[in-house]
Amino acid sequence: MDDQEEEQSKFSALIGLIYDSANNPELWPELLSNLDTLLETDATLTKNGGVYVLTDEQPQISLLREHFKRALSLNNKIFRLNSELNAVSGILDRLPIGVILINTEKNPVAMNHHARTVIKLGNALVVRDGVLEARTQKDTARLNEIIDQLAMNQSPKDTIPQQSLLLTSQKGEPYSIWVTPSSATKIRADEPLIAIFISSSTIRQTISVNTLAKAYALTQAEARLLKSLLVDGCHSLSDAAIELGVSKHTVRTQMKVILDKTGTHSQTELLKKVFSGPAVMIGKQRSVEKIVNLKELEHDNIEPNLIIMKTLRLFDGRTLEYAEYGDPQGEPIIFLHSLLHSRKRMHPFYSYTEKCGIRIIAPERPGFGHSHVQPEHSLLAYAKDIHQLANKLGLQCFDIVGDGTGGPFALACAAELGDLIRNTALISCMPDATFDEFEGLIPFERMLLSMCKATPASFHLSFGRIMIKGMQKKPEKYYDRMYEYLADADQRIVSMPEKRDIFMESINNSFPNLTQPFIDDYLFRLKRWDFKPQDIQNKIHLWHGTENKIISIKSAVKLASMLPNCQAHFLDGQGHYIFITHWDVILKKLLNQNP
Repeated sequence: MDDQEEEQSKFSALIGLIYDSANNPELWPELLSNLDTLLETDATLTKNGGVYVLTDEQPQISLLREHFKRALSLNNKIFRLNSELNAVSGILDRLPIGVILINTEKNPVAMNHHARTVIKLGNALVVRDGVLEARTQKDTARLNEIIDQLAMNQSPKDTIPQQSLLLTSQKGEPYSIWVTPSSATKIRADEPLIAIFISSSTIRQTISVNTLAKAYALTQAEARLLKSLLVDGCHSLSDAAIELGVSKHTVRTQMKVILDKTGTHSQTELLKKVFSGPAVMIGKQRSVEKIVNLKELEHDNIEPNLIIMKTLRLFDGRTLEYAEYGDPQGEPIIFLHSLLHSRKRMHPFYSYTEKCGIRIIAPERPGFGHSHVQPEHSLLAYAKDIHQLANKLGLQCFDIVGDGTGGPFALACAAELGDLIRNTALISCMPDATFDEFEGLIPFERMLLSMCKATPASFHLSFGRIMIKGMQKKPEKYYDRMYEYLADADQRIVSMPEKRDIFMESINNSFPNLTQPFIDDYLFRLKRWDFKPQDIQNKIHLWHGTENKIISIKSAVKLASMLPNCQAHFLDGQGHYIFITHWDVILKKLLNQNP
């Protein structure tokens, strides 16, 4: 094969990889790396004002762009189908029955909350070695017979194929099982599926106070009283008063109001109405749990939250979520996290905050956690949110720290809040488009940023969905591919189990519901900031590693030269994750305590 044929073969393989990546997001890091190599070799990735950009000088670029458009269109169709399936899953999860989907090998594929509870209790159905079984051998044989019969569609053609089975727990509790093939339930799947519905008096619906309040126009206090009578074991108003920590007179008054609002005349009539209404039927909204490993159904490994998140109601009605660490009475520092972060712990090794009496306040940015999105994603608008948070907490002045993508938000606070902020620390700060240097970045970052620069904004959401899906599906693959390009100092950090744990956990927590805020945060790198660094008079400490392969040291040098009152700390041989290795040093310098 001559050189031309070899190049054509590589180009054809690259086109195939584009389409494969549309349905397999974990392939995108590989695709971007291959694109980076090809385009640099063909001189189609050119440098313009210190920034690598894609050009249309080569016909290959136009051809690749068309294939990308088709692949992204295909991915959007897949995304819409997945959204429909997720919506159906969310509805199933709120029903007062258990629902399990199994394949013909009796392996559970998906289940709602109530079914998972039944399985964990092992009262009627269990999972053994990844296979769904009944509690007894006799019932298991009958269940298998029904499943095999329905899988082969041996039921009469003039009836809907379905079978029922009555199971009994060791305590004599009845469980009614209804089994039907996926063709009867209109469930699309790549393999035949069997749906199993479980009904039992032992299945207790988790009733939402908010749902009760909305359904019957009750106050929160009235809805809590009604819930205590429905599901919390309170058999009288006296029991409810004790449970809720209020007086008997209060609950009697509330009950009269509840009866009036619901149009009922007694507690019995009230409970009958509520139990037959939608508030009880739909239950409490939860995040549907995907079955990743069947072994998880045989062992309950629930990890308790380490940090309690708090919320602030902002003036425009949005919610800002935040956590606090360290000494509640200590020197206040507001910490603005990077794009990928942990909600359970701010830092895997921090100890300086507790030793030296420092109070760390860590708010979530719009669209992360339970912080509501802004009407317009803006740096200065977020600074105003931080001002409201500071007022609520009674902070007369405070220091602020921004790590990675949190850096521009910290600078925006310095620009907007003036004397309210004493000092600002920027750690591996993400630059804006005017001084961002792509040269020397890892291929994944360089290619992704170049593609986003060269494509319309309408493509960015599709790109982001694909990247996030790939990271969620196989985060370790993304992590390992990034690892090989990092500086030695960063490789030592990301090899630590503690750092990997935070990375893996952050993949699931940074974007539980919304993709757009994550993309907006990342693509601030391609936009001009809505403030001028030259106008910031506050003291700025800028920290950056000379071997940073995610944000170039050249970008950091440019930013430092633009800030009038900046003390730069360029760390020789260090990479991007100096937040991990130099956290204590950064805090000491910020608080004017020399290390």
